[in-house]
Amino acid sequence: MQKHRIDPKTERRQSLRVPLEQAAVVSVLERGGTRESFPARTLDMSSNGILLECDRELRRGQRVEVAVCWPAKLDGKSQLKLVVLGRIKRCDGNQAAVSIEKKEFRTAGRTFAPSAPPAIASPKD
Repeated sequence: MQKHRIDPKTERRQSLRVPLEQAAVVSVLERGGTRESFPARTLDMSSNGILLECDRELRRGQRVEVAVCWPAKLDGKSQLKLVVLGRIKRCDGNQAAVSIEKKEFRTAGRTFAPSAPPAIASPKD
């Protein structure tokens, strides 16, 4: 897995990026509804965006919903998920940057909560 090192001299983002590796589900949205959903993994997050790693090709400009398995529980009992609506801003191999347009926390329910982050194939050297 690649580590993400950002040079403070070249960083243009205005909000702090926090390393956060969590299981997620990405749903590609179209006008008629959801086209497809698949597992992914967050690499880092800020208040304005998420960097994802997944084994599907995403395209710049696509609208997506990303449901992130949140590490904290509501009242120490109920699993939470962060649900984000946004657009793909940048793609690089198996990574995609999502610009957040809307976000909210929801209880995860039994159908969410992937047991482990998906296995992502690393590019061959």
